Amino acid sequence: MKGYVIYADLFGCQTLIDKSLESFNTIIEAVTTAGMRPVHSVSELFPKARFASNSGVSVMTLIIPLTESHCCLHTWPEFDNLTCIDLFTCGPPEKAHKAVELLIEKLKPKETRVVAFERGLPVGGDK
Repeated sequence: MKGYVIYADLFGCQTLIDKSLESFNTIIEAVTTAGMRPVHSVSELFPKARFASNSGVSVMTLIIPLTESHCCLHTWPEFDNLTCIDLFTCGPPEKAHKAVELLIEKLKPKETRVVAFERGLPVGGDK
């Protein structure tokens, strides 16, 4: 295995984070508690006015490079408070799963869809 990725779609988040700093701190807390190491962050909070159909909450994208790889979060308040998480690691998959579990606990979605798989396997299987 070269890497491991988890994609999590969190629908109907009860605790949709509307402030970039709060979101950043939530992700940092989750990945560090899981044993991963953030090195930097990039965030963008898109104005509410650009999304006429949303629930009054800003759309946000956060990207946090980790020494193990990266964690990204994007919110869609106009689609039932959807939050999508992409977490890629070159480290132990257990740490990535723990970080996603912590984010799910924090965001309190009504429904989740989580998909995880190995990356970088040769075509045709393990070699």
